[in-house]
Amino acid sequence: MTHFVLLRHIRDISHNNISDVQVDAFQGLEILEELDISYNSLDIAGDLQSNHIRLPPLSTLKNLNLAGNQILLLEADVFSKEISLERLNLSRNNLLSSNVKEFIQPLKELKSFYLDHNKITAINKDTRSGYAKARILYMGNNFMSDVCGKTFTGFFYLETLYLSDNNIRKLDANCFSILSNLKELHLERNLLVEFNQDIFNGLTSLYTLHSTREFLCCVAPTTVLDCSPINNQEQLSTCNDVLAHVSLRIFVWCTSCMIIIGNILTLYVNKTLEQCRNPVPKLLVNNLASADLLMGIYLLIIGFADGILHNRYASNLEYWLQSPMCALACFLTAISSVMSVVIMLIITVDRFINIVFVMPKFKITKKCATITMITSWSLCIVCVGIPAIASINQQSDNRFYEYSSVCMPSNINNPYFANWIFVVLGMSFLIWIAILIMYGLTLASLRKARLKVKKKSDFNYEKRVAIRMLVILTTDLATWMPFYVLLISGVFGNEIDIHALPFIAILVMPMNSCINPFLYTLSTKKVLQHFRFKFSTKTDTNEYSQSNRYRSSKPLPEFQVDRELDTAGAKVQPEHSQRVDVAVTFSRTSIAPPLGPSDSEILTGNNSVSNRLNKVGIKKSGSDKKKKSTQLSPSSNILFSLS
Repeated sequence: MTHFVLLRHIRDISHNNISDVQVDAFQGLEILEELDISYNSLDIAGDLQSNHIRLPPLSTLKNLNLAGNQILLLEADVFSKEISLERLNLSRNNLLSSNVKEFIQPLKELKSFYLDHNKITAINKDTRSGYAKARILYMGNNFMSDVCGKTFTGFFYLETLYLSDNNIRKLDANCFSILSNLKELHLERNLLVEFNQDIFNGLTSLYTLHSTREFLCCVAPTTVLDCSPINNQEQLSTCNDVLAHVSLRIFVWCTSCMIIIGNILTLYVNKTLEQCRNPVPKLLVNNLASADLLMGIYLLIIGFADGILHNRYASNLEYWLQSPMCALACFLTAISSVMSVVIMLIITVDRFINIVFVMPKFKITKKCATITMITSWSLCIVCVGIPAIASINQQSDNRFYEYSSVCMPSNINNPYFANWIFVVLGMSFLIWIAILIMYGLTLASLRKARLKVKKKSDFNYEKRVAIRMLVILTTDLATWMPFYVLLISGVFGNEIDIHALPFIAILVMPMNSCINPFLYTLSTKKVLQHFRFKFSTKTDTNEYSQSNRYRSSKPLPEFQVDRELDTAGAKVQPEHSQRVDVAVTFSRTSIAPPLGPSDSEILTGNNSVSNRLNKVGIKKSGSDKKKKSTQLSPSSNILFSLS
């Protein structure tokens, strides 16, 4: 390309791989108003070497597009003083801040300036005076870090400022106060790890504010009508509170209480039935209850934080997120979730071995289970504790939970934390698949055993086991499914909605911790029969004592005492006999646990009535006790949560 003498209305010569524009190339085009030389191969403008461009005094030129070239340098004499350029596009080049100096000085009428997608780190102070009439300034996708202070001195009439996709980490007080006419500000995809409540002082005309930093809208001027992202009632947190509305607060407090009470009750029941439990299932369920208990404590911390920061959350946002208490909450929810999944896998393996294999070569002993639990807890504490402790007093990009108001691990922008999250999600998914396979084989084994004996009661028991398995698998899948969706989205390169993660943490994650105590302990037939029998025995004994209290102090005849004792024994015996019959029925499948304390534990006591009941009790109870103890195998205890 050398001459355009005969042309008067050149508008678009973009995408032509032009590498050289001669000095006299545009001579004779004095009426030219718009020129597009974008997306060519120009890399130096104003230089006398090759690959350069020098513009003649085109006094009528208003719009010049040099975007998408490889321009590294713009010399001072690129534009003549006669030029009246109003719109200049230098985006998508390789300009550095040190290169953008005096070339702008002649452009006194410039109103729109596009410098986005370059390598600019700062606006040179020698350049600022050239922007006196600028209305629009695009500085996005550069490497600017400091935009406060005197950065925009001279931009008196600036109305629109794009600073998205830079390295801006901090916004000081009165950062943009010099831009009194600014109406639109874009700060999307900047870290903004630290900002002051007085950032926007002096911006009396601002009406549009866009960023990706939550709670920035909380400190925006009242003149702003379009602000994003804004924290409203549809999100987890607002400018005022950690938990957006009353229903969330009620849910958090009720769920935390249910988790804590349910798991403490599980530990108490296991302690009460200590002599009647196989030590391996008891050990595993106690560890599961302990892990779930941590989730309840986590919810309590979030509930207390919401109460303490009520109506002033935005002003204390970074104080809360950098506090050790938030890091502790992150540690508790992470270790509770991971350990619950691991322990559920071990429980399933233990059941699978004892049910599917008649004479297993390998069984999980108490020693093996103890070593496994100690190892699992130790590894989880280390793997979760290191990133959680490292988040204390750190800025958002170095925190495990980044901006999460409920301190949930959600920092997928940091490669280290993102890998941790994806590994845990992948592990939990594989564990769920393994549990599904083992439960399927277990159910098939039970059905095969039922078909051999062809007994209807065994079919009903198999049905109950299948229902309980279905509940366990469904609740576990429902808890982790949202995370699986996020994992799959991340693997295929789709954008992950991190704003949904806090809702998952509060509404979905505690589900397993709340249901596990009932699935594995409190809803089992053994526990229910134990409490029913214990309550029934206590009630009958109290009735006898109360009726005896109003009797005459005169001793009763011996035959009358025996009659009353026989009556009391008759009240106890049917329940006792029922327990023995149930035990005999389930012992045939070799999968049921002991149904409660031994007869001697229930029918003996310190009061005289219990002692006398033993003396006159039916002899059959002793034989039933012996029969029960001989038919129940130790391996049958493993399905105590399925009966």
